[in-house]
Amino acid sequence: MPFARLSFLFLICLSLSACITEPASYKNYFAKKKIAIPDSTQLQHCRGYGCRFKDSISLAPTDWQKIKSHFHKNPKDAAEERARISVAIGTFEKIVGKASGSDVDLAGTFQSTGNFQEDCVDESINTTSYLVILKNAGLLRFHDILQPTARLWSGWPHQTAVILENTTQEKFAVDSWFHDNGVNAEIIPLALWEAGWSPQRTDDF
Repeated sequence: MPFARLSFLFLICLSLSACITEPASYKNYFAKKKIAIPDSTQLQHCRGYGCRFKDSISLAPTDWQKIKSHFHKNPKDAAEERARISVAIGTFEKIVGKASGSDVDLAGTFQSTGNFQEDCVDESINTTSYLVILKNAGLLRFHDILQPTARLWSGWPHQTAVILENTTQEKFAVDSWFHDNGVNAEIIPLALWEAGWSPQRTDDF
C-alpha cells in the first residue's frame, strides 16, 4: 500500500477513535475538535483529511435563501424532510465548496489527494455543521442532530453524520462522502449503514 494511503489511514483512525466512546452530543464532539457551533451566517469548514484545515466561511443572504428554498413548504412527514435534507446538503456543498476551494473534492478518499480533498471525517463534520444550521433555523421539525459515528467497512474505518427521527427514535446516516462535491447526500437507516451499505461497490475508501 502506498505510504500516502497509510498516512491518511492513520489520520482517519486517530480522528475516528473518539466516536465510539464519547456521548452522542454533536456539541461535545465539536468542542473536542475545536470547531465553533455554526449559524446561518458563519461556519467552520473542514478539508485536507481529518479536518487538518479549517476555513471560516460566511454565508451571504442570497446563499442562505437558496438553502432555505428547499424547505419553503413544510415537509408532511419525516421521510419527506429527509429528502429535503439530502438536497440541502448538496446545495451547502456547492456554496461552501466554491468559497473554500473544495469544489474540486471527488467521491471517496483516494480518487484525488491534496489540501482541498475531503475524507469521511471532513465530510461528516461539515455535514453535521450544515444540519445544525438547518435545525437552529427551525427548518427541521422531525429530526434532531447527533454527533458523527464510525464503522469498520471491509477493515477500513468510515464516518458519517447522524440524525435522529423524533417520533420513532430511529437513527439515520447522512453521508456525503460517497459522491463528488455538490451531489445530494445519501440518507439511510444507520443500522443499514453500519452493516456496510454503499451506493456502489468501490475499493476507493
